[in-house]
Order: sequence, then structure tokens, then C-alpha cells
Amino acid sequence: MAVTETSIPQDDFAASTSTTGKVAVGGTATGEINAAPHPKVRDRDWFAVELKADKTYRIEVRGADSSDGTLADPILVGVYDKDGKYIAGTGDDNSGLGRNALTVLTPNAAGTHYVAVQGHGTATGTDRADRLEGLAGRTG
Repeated sequence: MAVTETSIPQDDFAASTSTTGKVAVGGTATGEINAAPHPKVRDRDWFAVELKADKTYRIEVRGADSSDGTLADPILVGVYDKDGKYIAGTGDDNSGLGRNALTVLTPNAAGTHYVAVQGHGTATGTDRADRLEGLAGRTG
């Protein structure tokens, strides 16, 4: 058995509801996906955003393919509700431009939601949670 000392890169945003990362509807936020100390551990950045109920939002995560960061393949892990519970069907990989990620969400409840981002595999670099845009509201 061997035990070695390792350093863990400083993380910019927590992967939980305690994140300091924020993005406004219509705005952008930049994060850094750091190298992980182990191949099975990935850095994830969460960004808090205030969303309205029954309004549709387009959420993009951009990287190198759109010259919006250095992350070669950003993944939108998903959108989480105020309690940090994953909202089914909100994760995406590659539906945006090139290898960028894109999802559309119509929340059932208003309030704070969290957009979670990571790189594909062991990819590192900067990403941008971008274009959180309100679209036409749901009817019916």
C-alpha cells in the first residue's frame, strides 16, 4: 500500500446549494472546471438563478466551440430546484453549438434554481453559463 500527499485545486464554485456562483436571466457567468485529484472525481460548478414559475427558459453552457471559454466539451449536468433536487430531463451534452450544451426548462415553482456544469471526462478549462433567456410562457 502507498499513501501519497496530493493537492486539490482551489474550487471557484461549490457543487451544492451553498454555491456563491450566480447568474441572472439574460446574463452570463463564468466558471473554471479544475483538474480532479482522481479520475472518478469531477469538478462541478453550480450557479444560482432566480426563475419564475410557468415561464420557459433556454439555458446554454458554452466553451471552446463558441470561443466563450477554454473548456472543450462543457456538460450541463442539469438544473436543480431550491432544495438541490435534480429536475428530470434538464441535463445535456452537445445540443448547443458544436460540443456546447443546451436545455429548455419550464419550472413548476418560482424561486432559486441551480445550473450545474462540468467538463466531459477529465476536461478542464473555463465555461460560461450563458443565455438564460425567458421564452414565451406556457399556456393551458
